[in-house]
Amino acid sequence: RYAGMEQFPQFATRPPAASQLDAYMDYLKRRWLEGCHTAAQLYREVNQRGFSGSRYMVRRRVATWRVTETTGLVPGKPPLCPDGLPVAAPRVIWRPSARNVVWLLLRPENARTAGQKAFLLALRNRWPELAENVALIQEFRSVLCQRRVDDLEAWVELTGENAIVPEIRRFAQNLRQDWAAVSEAIRQPWSNGQVEGQVNRLKLIKRQMYGRANFDLLRQRVLHTG
Repeated sequence: RYAGMEQFPQFATRPPAASQLDAYMDYLKRRWLEGCHTAAQLYREVNQRGFSGSRYMVRRRVATWRVTETTGLVPGKPPLCPDGLPVAAPRVIWRPSARNVVWLLLRPENARTAGQKAFLLALRNRWPELAENVALIQEFRSVLCQRRVDDLEAWVELTGENAIVPEIRRFAQNLRQDWAAVSEAIRQPWSNGQVEGQVNRLKLIKRQMYGRANFDLLRQRVLHTG
């Protein structure tokens, strides 16, 4: 049937179904133009004016008024949403992971950006005890990097204060249980890092060639990469 047609058939589009929100569209558009772009706030306002629908209906409607990555914007012209309203610029919220926060706390002060400094300031204002714990962690890092083994005992004593979190206290207790080895590890320039690295390299080569070749080829690869 379609092969014999001279042009593409025009299908009738279904008109949008009536919604409980239609009676409040003028109010929503006016509040949007006034700068209120929060769906929850808009829902509370229309709910106070008699709207009995769900919060999702309001959120779904205003979602079409926001800028998305796929919205086509014309240079020099204000972007418009399907209802003819100017769209709202998206809010970029940085939500760091726990690991990102840890590295940020350990980063030197002069290596932090203005935004990172503001974030850490907000953390310290929210949890005042954080500053003392972070200072203690940074001091331990300094003891390790500068090999100040004589200051290790004083650092462990500081972990007994009330404001220190239990995780740091348990870490200090574990250091005391193997004090001689820990002290020598800080004092001596030697470590088993080279041995562990070679073991890891050998395991990687073995797994890559498992079931694919004989021992002679394995030996050549080990010697060649070494």
